[in-house]
Amino acid sequence: MKFTLYNFLLLFPAFFTCISCTHPAPSSGELSISPKVEYFTKKPGPYKKQAVDPVIFRSKDLNIGSLRKDTVIILSYYFRNRGNTGIAIEKITGSCGCLTFDYPKTEILPNEESSILVKFAPGSIEGFFKKQIYVYLKNGRLITLSFDVSVI
Repeated sequence: MKFTLYNFLLLFPAFFTCISCTHPAPSSGELSISPKVEYFTKKPGPYKKQAVDPVIFRSKDLNIGSLRKDTVIILSYYFRNRGNTGIAIEKITGSCGCLTFDYPKTEILPNEESSILVKFAPGSIEGFFKKQIYVYLKNGRLITLSFDVSVI
């Protein structure tokens, strides 16, 4: 008799039933582990006021659509400092070498708006890409920006 997928499918339910029916109960020398359920209750504490994010971007994620290879694009990420103190950008890095950045080197004062310019030069590569831009502020905070693009 030739063993085929059809024969396997016919025998599989019978095999499974035999295994589950003949499984012996654990003897006194065997360890039986059953799931343990615990319930945790916590009394609500005092509510803390959420800190307001001082840096607000118009958009952190951009969808560029498609562009032809060997095309260079410049993206603008506009942001506002709505905090009480000035903020400064320490450095900006990207997820690949095809990205270059231009950003304000001076402190952005409260209620001041500025922008980060990102230049994307894909060269001759093709495909769909999700690029990330990492903005490091001098106060130790990291902001991640991104964009999607399809290079044809």
